Amino acid sequence: MKKYITLLLLVFFLSAAVVFSASATVDDPKEQNLPVLGDVIIYPNPITENATITFTLSKTEPVTIEIYSLIGQKIVTIAKNEIFSTGLNTININKEALKLTSSLYLLSITCDGKTKNYKLFVR
Repeated sequence: MKKYITLLLLVFFLSAAVVFSASATVDDPKEQNLPVLGDVIIYPNPITENATITFTLSKTEPVTIEIYSLIGQKIVTIAKNEIFSTGLNTININKEALKLTSSLYLLSITCDGKTKNYKLFVR
């Protein structure tokens, strides 16, 4: 009798979990509260001359990309509310063109009202 009750409870909880997970499926990233900004890669880091910044977006969105010193001074704006598309996006930067000297900087990426900072080393 205990085996049947245990089996019945197991079936009940498994079926409840399946129903819950199926009802929680939503296609809209906003409704899921998923971050719009995905993986960010800076290569090479440290930068000796040129670097590539790649990032993914879950939807087309205006993006601002800026470089700051460690004391919070804005050094340069790379993109200001520029529209980037869903998927993988790439930006190439040159340390001479941006007048970056050897130091540690913060690369700031803002989209969807949220800002994320990444370490950027320049040699």
